[in-house]
Amino acid sequence: MDRLALPGHAEILRRLLDEVEKQPVFRFVELCCSVARGAGDELSDLDLALGIADEEWPAALSAVPALLRRLGETVDLLEHVLAEWNDVPHRRFFVQYRNRVQVDLVALPASRRSGKPPGSVALYDLDGRLTATMVSKLERATPGEVHEWVFLAWVALADVDKYVRRESPWEALERLHKARTYVWQLWAVAIEAPYPSFGLTSVLDSPRRPVRPGSRKPSRRSSQTIFGALAWRWRTC
Repeated sequence: MDRLALPGHAEILRRLLDEVEKQPVFRFVELCCSVARGAGDELSDLDLALGIADEEWPAALSAVPALLRRLGETVDLLEHVLAEWNDVPHRRFFVQYRNRVQVDLVALPASRRSGKPPGSVALYDLDGRLTATMVSKLERATPGEVHEWVFLAWVALADVDKYVRRESPWEALERLHKARTYVWQLWAVAIEAPYPSFGLTSVLDSPRRPVRPGSRKPSRRSSQTIFGALAWRWRTC
């Protein structure tokens, strides 16, 4: 927890472990993403997974907000479900603390996990569920996903041209950003970066990442730049 000399983050994690170790309903705590990889900084949030005993799911979820508030002076807390998780049982909690540390925690039934992905750290594992290495379905894109990203990128680019012709720059800008999102996902596929659905984040985390491009006011020229990148990445995916 102290590996990155992030005292605020380390204190939140220590308090979290103190809490869960006293309550057997909580079976594991997993630290994920940049802090787990040793690449975090003082601006990084704490990405966490919290395993809840199956027989206590979902009743035990009611205790999680109060637990998180006890970890530090809390500015606000959001509790919701992630639409992209479809029917996977879970609950997401995002907490902003007064010391500027953010916690992004997903609670789920403990039995949903039979290992942890590379780069994650098991901070607490009462049943040994996180001992094995697990390959996530998100680690690589399927051919169907690649086709979908390409198709939707073309649609977004067509919309950019449409809105520029209509002299509607805000709509053009929104669709340009959407096209870039898909291009970054395809770029991640092309350089074989893990978790390509995360797009730019995955590309920048890869040792093969490109230099960040500059941003421009949306125009037909900027859409043509994205068009060229999309066409090239489509050939290399």
